[in-house]
Amino acid sequence: MLPPRRRDSFVPSEALLRAATGPAAVPRTPEPAADPRTRAATAQEARPAPVSAPASAVAPAPAVTSAPAVAPVTAPAPSAAAAQAPTLRRAARAAGAATARASSPRTPGRASVASVTTASGAPHPVASFPTRVLGAVKKSALVVAAVGLAASTVLPLLGGAGESAQADGAESPYVAPTGQRLSVDAGVSGSDASRDPYGATSLVDLATQDRRNVAAAVASEYTGPTTADHLAAPLYDELDRDQVLAVAMQYLGTPYVHGGEDPSAFDCSGLITFVYAQFGIELTHYVPAQEHEGRRIPASEAVPGDLVVFDDLAHDGIYAGDGMILDAPKPGGFVDVRPIWTPAHHFVRIDG
Repeated sequence: MLPPRRRDSFVPSEALLRAATGPAAVPRTPEPAADPRTRAATAQEARPAPVSAPASAVAPAPAVTSAPAVAPVTAPAPSAAAAQAPTLRRAARAAGAATARASSPRTPGRASVASVTTASGAPHPVASFPTRVLGAVKKSALVVAAVGLAASTVLPLLGGAGESAQADGAESPYVAPTGQRLSVDAGVSGSDASRDPYGATSLVDLATQDRRNVAAAVASEYTGPTTADHLAAPLYDELDRDQVLAVAMQYLGTPYVHGGEDPSAFDCSGLITFVYAQFGIELTHYVPAQEHEGRRIPASEAVPGDLVVFDDLAHDGIYAGDGMILDAPKPGGFVDVRPIWTPAHHFVRIDG
């Protein structure tokens, strides 16, 4: 028998037998250390109530040869405070990490980026104040550049919208945006400046053609009347375009020589010069000059005897009707009648 004062601290034998023979409790997984206050509250809730039994129910324990293995008691379910402990620990660790990054020296050239912990516990980066300021400055610079580009494009157009110039026979002032003033004389509007007889290059070409004409005349074996002779004593009293074509037909088969102007050799403009001289009409031995010495007419008015002038002023001939041309074509060729082979041509009429 135990002393009465010690009986309350012992567990009845029935309880010991049930603990020894009952199913083994599943061992608990150790939990991470928690806050002292949380650990105290959890321990207080998990402490089992003392078991008291009447004195009459106490029986002497049977003798055992060895101490029975006592299975560990299954821990009760954790309380709400214990469930929130991991979340509190993660928040504390995140706050400590942010404090450490803020206090650590920054790497040159890189802006520091802070982070906050969301409800799920994942860190979320937040741009620092210098980063936000830099982004705002970049956006402002782009807006200013776009506005400047638009202004540089639109403002000159708006500034020149009111410019105008007139030349209707009266003095017409022209005021430029810079304040300059230009007056146009009344006589200028009546002059025709649509085409000059020659340009600087045309004068050089004409002089070159004259030298070739002289060289061709010196090399010619022709002894009949020349262009100058026909101009002094024309064979025909008046210009008849049908007669012009008939005279030109006399020279079919004459070889082409650059600068030729007599029946021994012709080039394109030399043939026209020699034929028209027989009607007392003087034409320059040069295609651009002959185009200017006549007047342009539409194709619907062209008749045999008019001139066919190519648009590039590199060749001309006498119109033979029905889309044909009588001309001295090129070196190695002969005076002949052939179809006009290019649409890039127009008609010129020589008036007597």
